[in-house]
Amino acid sequence: MKGVLCLIDKFGEHRVNGEGRYDPRLRVIFENGTESNHLLRSLAKRLYADETGRRIVHNADRIVDAFNNISHKDKRAGQIYFVTTLSDNPTLKAIPNLIKIGYTEQTVEERTRNAVRDIAFLEAEVKILASIECFNLNPVKFEGLIHGFLHAQRLRVTLIGRNGQAYKPKEWFSVPLDTAREVVKRITDGSIVQYRMDNTTGRLVKKASDND
Repeated sequence: MKGVLCLIDKFGEHRVNGEGRYDPRLRVIFENGTESNHLLRSLAKRLYADETGRRIVHNADRIVDAFNNISHKDKRAGQIYFVTTLSDNPTLKAIPNLIKIGYTEQTVEERTRNAVRDIAFLEAEVKILASIECFNLNPVKFEGLIHGFLHAQRLRVTLIGRNGQAYKPKEWFSVPLDTAREVVKRITDGSIVQYRMDNTTGRLVKKASDND
C-alpha cells in the first residue's frame, strides 16, 4: 500500500457495518514495524484507490517448489541472517536468547567481519547462527515484516559506544532462534496469520479459532 508492504495478522470480533457488510477490525503490521487497526472495508478502499496497490496471496506448495527449483536464472537478492553477540557487557549477557536478525547482500561472514567496530553488532564479536538465502523477492521488506511481527521481543536498551556516544541497538531481539526461524517460515508460506507470539514464553502459539 503506497509502496509499503503490510501483513494482516489478526481479524477482530465479528462486526457488521451500517450497510450490513462484514467489516471486522484488523491488526495490520507494516514492514517498518508500525501497526494499525484498520477496518476491513477501510483497508480495502485504500488498496483499491492506490493504483500500485497489490494483494499478495501465498501458496505453500508453490513456494516450496520455487525454492526446490532455483536455477541460474533466479536472481539472488541477499540473505536474512541470525547472529548472537559474544559481548562481555553484563547488561547484554543477562538477556536470554539475544539475537540479531538482519539482511545483507554480502555473505554473512563479510558483513560481520568488522563487528567489533560496528554498533549494528554491539561493537563485539558475534557468532553466526543461521542464514536464509533470498531469491526473487524484496528481502528488505521481508526483513521488515519479521521485525514487525517480533516487535514485542525487540531489545530496548541504550548503550554507550566506544566513541562515548549513546545509541539504541536495532534489529536485536530476545527470542529463541527456532522461534525466529519459524516466524520466517510462516511469513513465507502465509500461515503466520494463524499464529501469535506468546510474550511470556517467546514462542509462537496457534490462535484460537472461532470454533474453539
